[in-house]
Amino acid sequence: MPLITAVCDVVYYGFDQDNPNAYWSAPNKLYEAIAAGKALLASDVGEIGQTIKDERCGLLLTTATAETIGQALKALASREELGAMAQRAQALQTRFSAQQAAETLRQAYASWAAEGRTA
Repeated sequence: MPLITAVCDVVYYGFDQDNPNAYWSAPNKLYEAIAAGKALLASDVGEIGQTIKDERCGLLLTTATAETIGQALKALASREELGAMAQRAQALQTRFSAQQAAETLRQAYASWAAEGRTA
């Protein structure tokens, strides 16, 4: 999968927006795209949708149909816009790194310990 992600221009993640799981987890595709510095094309759900909205690192689909995917791919045909989205995805590498995740977890545990809570 890393090779395919490395040679593609856009990472696609389609998920059934009616599935509750889509809202409670960030898919691996989000992190793969960030690690490779690639633009994202995804359904507007959960953390992946929020990240794309906030960071402008891809395009969101209102529904994942052949028509909407085709329209989005046409919009991504602009090398300038695609490159800008990819740069914004790449800029997220420090925020979405294993090192940053470990620090966030360490801080959460330290906060809980200070309150006398256990995990």
